[in-house]
Amino acid sequence: MALGFVLAGCGEQSAEEEPVDLQSLQLKVRALAVDTCHTRPRDQAPRKCEKYITQIANAARTVSTAGRINHEGLRDPGREMTRAVRDYNQGGCDNQRPKSVSACYRALETIAQAVKDVEAELEEIVQ
Repeated sequence: MALGFVLAGCGEQSAEEEPVDLQSLQLKVRALAVDTCHTRPRDQAPRKCEKYITQIANAARTVSTAGRINHEGLRDPGREMTRAVRDYNQGGCDNQRPKSVSACYRALETIAQAVKDVEAELEEIVQ
């Protein structure tokens, strides 16, 4: 009978609902924050930030999950990161001739601000 209760509990949470390792997330965000696409977005050709954007997209999913599960202060920055990644991708910023270079820079600047917000929030949460 006990086995039935243990197995019943296994299917109740999806993998996305598992707690996020905030220390690992903090390390990832710190690493992203030193990338030149973060520190000097307007000094880069937007297409040269494609790898950074891929890493940001992955981090944004983790930040959003942490915000949804139990760290509300991460919700908005996670959404901003996700939205700006979508804007970057939809704007063709990874191409030689994007739709709008200024829109690409805005996306990179939005991401940079969201990363700063995540860093600040994680500083408060992670002890």
